[in-house]
Amino acid sequence: MKTLTFKIFACLVLAFGAGTVQAQNNAKPAAAPSATGKINGSLMTDKGKPADYATVTLLRAKDSSVVKSSLSNDAGAYTIERVATGTYLVKATVVGFDKVVSAPINVTDNATVNVPALKLVSSSKNLAAVTVTATKPLIERKIDRTVMNVENSVLAAGNSAMEILERAPGVTVDKDDNISLKGKQGVTVMIDNKLTYLSAAQLAALLRSTDGNSIQSIELITNPSAKYDAAGNSGIINIQNEKKPCRWY
Repeated sequence: MKTLTFKIFACLVLAFGAGTVQAQNNAKPAAAPSATGKINGSLMTDKGKPADYATVTLLRAKDSSVVKSSLSNDAGAYTIERVATGTYLVKATVVGFDKVVSAPINVTDNATVNVPALKLVSSSKNLAAVTVTATKPLIERKIDRTVMNVENSVLAAGNSAMEILERAPGVTVDKDDNISLKGKQGVTVMIDNKLTYLSAAQLAALLRSTDGNSIQSIELITNPSAKYDAAGNSGIINIQNEKKPCRWY
């Protein structure tokens, strides 16, 4: 009797296992991730000079909704990465100039699209009345540091913390996620004034998974004062979180 019961149980297990394997074999393969591309371009003023630190916004062509934002560097160049296939417009704005919008841009299959240079024309509008509102500039230069005020800026929309950091003045990130400041490697990255003690890969993973809207500002300290230890000799990047510090840990 025990032998018969065991045989029945074994048959049931085998039948269940076979059904599970068959179900897995019949399951549809996971959808492939959307192809992404990159957009490069440059901005010039009507005086023939580079339009540095202008706000560059990527818009969907069909409804002008904001997809991502970036900044032009001190040479007027900009790059927008990880763009899904589709048709877009590039809008550039900077204080004192009229906004400019590109012709429609098609991004396909991991391609790099080079947008013709856009020219920003000085604004000639005269305002009858002006209401002054105290707001922080996006790039703020202080005696010992440069501060990038991310909070409430268009740069935070659709970008991760890493993407925002890559657009900070003087910051470069190589293919291995090593962060440099003004060409110097071995930069110390702090979050809310605290050392992270993370490897380059761990820090990159953390920053890429963090929504840019959670950042208040990024402080770039190229010549750390004596209050910082020797680890900061190559420069310090301090990311100030808009929310509680525990958001990062």
